[in-house]
This record gives sequence, C-alpha cells and structure tokens, in this order.
Amino acid sequence: SHIRTRRLCIRALLSAPEPDPERIKQHLLREPDPILRTMLLQELIRRDAVTSTLAENMLKDKYFFNRILALRQLDGMEKGPAAAKELPADKTATVRNEARQTLSKYEPQFDFLAFYKSRLPEYPVTSIYGIGEVGSSADTRNLEVFLSDENPAVVRASMTSLMRLNSHRYAADIM
Repeated sequence: SHIRTRRLCIRALLSAPEPDPERIKQHLLREPDPILRTMLLQELIRRDAVTSTLAENMLKDKYFFNRILALRQLDGMEKGPAAAKELPADKTATVRNEARQTLSKYEPQFDFLAFYKSRLPEYPVTSIYGIGEVGSSADTRNLEVFLSDENPAVVRASMTSLMRLNSHRYAADIM
C-alpha cells in the first residue's frame, strides 16, 4: 500500500547518516499521514531544525499531537505568546490544556474563563468545553441553556461540562 511505501522511504531518509533537514521538511509538508508527520517533526526537533514558520504551519495540523509539538517549539520563540493565545480554543482538550499552561507563562493573569465566555456565541462547542475545564460550579447556570440546543455537539459539550463542574447536581438529570 502507499502508506507502507511512504513509511519505508521516510525510515530510510531518517536513518541516513546525515539526513538533510530541508528534505525532511519537504516530506513533512507533503505527508498526508499524521503519524508519519509526527515522526518527521520529531526528527526535526531532535536536530533543532524547526523554524517558527514551520511550527506555525504545524499548529494547523489535523493531528492534535503535532499541534502540541508545534506549540512546544514556539514556546520561547518570539511568536510563542501569539500562538498560545489562539490554541485555548482548540477542538482537543489536550491541546487546550497545553495552550493554557503555555499562555500562563507569558500572561499569568490571563482570564481563561472570560476568554471562553467571550467566544461562546461564535464557537459554542469549544467554549463550553473550555468553561467546563476552567470554570466552577457557579458557571453551570450559564451552561444549562445549551442542554436544549439543536446541535448535538453543543448538547454533548454542555453535558460534559456540567458533569465536570457539578456532578452531584446534574448526575440524575444527565444520566
């Protein structure tokens, strides 16, 4: 299959005595398989050959682990704080958590709860999850209205966040 062929070629490229970082970058940007992209990105990280531009491109990767690796590479670079400000709204909880930790280094007083509340109308699903991750039981009243939303993803996010923030109160209603 094509994936096996690409995997074999990438392993051959990476096992060369002195693989060319530019060639690795070319493969990384063209590779459709997320796991192979991770292998290539990790090799560039080991060789300290990740530029801020490449890391910024990888922040848009479909695979969450590649977004985390990219954010970690940008941490400490000039563009790190700006990148960390966008990712608390990521669709993946692990990336949101990593972004909050990174952003807290640059802006210890950053109000994540206000950030998620301000994005609720435009990005309800990730905002509801974010409120569930950083909020308190006092925030549950604002999330209850989403239990009757037309969008199943919004309802699921609301149920998850309500249970996380106050499981004693909502367990009977949600279960």
